[in-house]
Amino acid sequence: MINTFTAAKLDAETGAMGIAVASKFPAVGSLVPFADPEAGLIITQSQARTDFGKTGIQLLKKGVPPGECIEYLLKKDNEREIRQIAAMDTKGNTSSFTGIKCKKWAGCIKGKGYICIGNFLAGSNVLKSMENALINYTEVKIWDMLISALKAGENAGGDIRGKQAAALLVVKKDGGYGGYGDKIMDLRVDDHKDPISELQRLLNIWEKELGID
Repeated sequence: MINTFTAAKLDAETGAMGIAVASKFPAVGSLVPFADPEAGLIITQSQARTDFGKTGIQLLKKGVPPGECIEYLLKKDNEREIRQIAAMDTKGNTSSFTGIKCKKWAGCIKGKGYICIGNFLAGSNVLKSMENALINYTEVKIWDMLISALKAGENAGGDIRGKQAAALLVVKKDGGYGGYGDKIMDLRVDDHKDPISELQRLLNIWEKELGID
């Protein structure tokens, strides 16, 4: 099961968008977050279907609204009620779905340009705390907003099963290393006793190497 808590954010000023995720599940960063700066982003968790990520990005790139995109992905899914999925387009429009069989507590809080979604959580306050971080901690770079949201979620109880993995994916058109590609960062902690702290350590190293203050 990909039981986890996830934050997504669009920086409307720069066009950068990103997803931060934490879970008591190994290598969660390889399964949950999908993003393309010319399309939007997809989050798939709670018995995640990685094909939803690829197909969802393709639909968003064609201009399909996030809500219709999710409807299309779930249309022929006989196990839709164990899925949790969220989508955001490049304008910050969002939509989500949490199946009734997702492990409780499960749900989503979203608004223009941000998503906080999770399942198997300590309670709704996990997502509310993440939302507060994304809304109020805005005078920083997008990756700092996202990792702050993870920390807030963890401090509010996080995944009730414990900790194991975390990841941070940020994309921007031509924002890759040296201006090649769109992936600004794809940092992953696949198995660690304190994955969010380890993710912060990796982020600090990344910023130091690139000379980012």
